[in-house]
Amino acid sequence: MEIRIVLYGISLINPVVSNDFPTSYVLDIKKFGLLFGIEDKRLYSELKDIVIKKFWERDFSFIDKKGEITMRRWLTDIVFHDKKGYLEIFYNPRIKSLLTNLKEHFTSYYLEKTVNFKSVYSVRVYELCIMHYKKLSKKNKSIKFRVTIVELKGLLMLTSEYKLFFNFKNRVLERSKVEINKHSDLKIHYEIMKLGRTPHEIEFSVKLKKTNEHYAQKEIELKKKDSKEKERRLNHSPINNPSSNITTLGLSLAPILKTLKKGIN
Repeated sequence: MEIRIVLYGISLINPVVSNDFPTSYVLDIKKFGLLFGIEDKRLYSELKDIVIKKFWERDFSFIDKKGEITMRRWLTDIVFHDKKGYLEIFYNPRIKSLLTNLKEHFTSYYLEKTVNFKSVYSVRVYELCIMHYKKLSKKNKSIKFRVTIVELKGLLMLTSEYKLFFNFKNRVLERSKVEINKHSDLKIHYEIMKLGRTPHEIEFSVKLKKTNEHYAQKEIELKKKDSKEKERRLNHSPINNPSSNITTLGLSLAPILKTLKKGIN
């Protein structure tokens, strides 16, 4: 649900006014429910509970320009308007550039494809996969790419977390794979590549799912082909010129027949 709160903020951006991610905004419960297709009278209390117990405590770590590990929190303030039924969210101003950069990658297309993700890591893995797919794919074929576990954890802002690979695999990789395959337009799979006995790289396999638009296009192509075939039959136009086939067949058989005649004689 936390990632949805962030995506809601992205949906509020008006490029005419500013392209920056809003560091504070009113979270309108009704609009939030409409955006994510949630119909629940308890939505306000659920959001409030999530913000207090989870989002407020969220932090992340990254390696700064000096190579030092830095930790930052997402939020600085939350105002609960219980009587009016909405929240005010205030983000840490020191992560404004991060939020704006996040916005750059999430057009309405990405919002549509990731709107049902519950994990922020699913969103980031999806972004990584779609980026490589667009770069490497030709004619909607599946692609493969590799990324080291160290690089991947850096991209996911998990540099100092999940020391045990088993936990990283189950809580991040597996969950991301399940959500992406279930809710997005991609089908992904991954394999763990080891250096000796130690997990070293992740090889992702990515392909685009066949959508309703794909099947509709195929249906149009079949109808066009059927129409052309009916037109050909009405005009009595053979697919191939039979006379040319006979001539070719005759020429090819001529030396064989000649040889057989000599044998009989």
